[in-house]
Amino acid sequence: MKLKNYINQMMRGLVLFIGLGLSSVASAQMSGSYTIDATAAATATNFQTWLAFNNAWNAANITGPVTVTVKSSLNIGTTPVSLNANGGSSSTNTLVIDGGNTRMTYSGTNAAFRLNGADYVTVKNMVIENTNISTPGGVTITNQSDYNEFNAVDVFLNGYTGTYRDWETDRKSTRLNSSHRL
Repeated sequence: MKLKNYINQMMRGLVLFIGLGLSSVASAQMSGSYTIDATAAATATNFQTWLAFNNAWNAANITGPVTVTVKSSLNIGTTPVSLNANGGSSSTNTLVIDGGNTRMTYSGTNAAFRLNGADYVTVKNMVIENTNISTPGGVTITNQSDYNEFNAVDVFLNGYTGTYRDWETDRKSTRLNSSHRL
């Protein structure tokens, strides 16, 4: 009887162990084309806000190239876009954000758009505007973010008259091909 109880306990423990192991392996995957469009319904491929996309990216594992087309200008309030490192990123599995000549308006402190360890990210064709007049920032690239590009991205720090940092990076492998206007 003791042996039977011991085996039952061990089997329950094994099932729990396997279940926990599988749940930690399972995570959202991201690959393909997506949009950020506040005027369309939220779907598996459309995010209505930058925050929704930001949260999905940070929770997902990229399994193929990802292209995000921004369809509408958005005010993101005081919550910045902060894209973290993604274990699936590579020279093949890239993230391309095409701003479609839209404007992201931010009113918080420091940078509106942050790459926090994210690699192989291209951001193009958009305006990033920070309306905070005391401690604004445009773009920050940090925590070993490598192989990133910004093309045709205008950064505006409106209303600020002090020393500014519209672009801030700790990486040499980031290419900036953008305007720096106040």
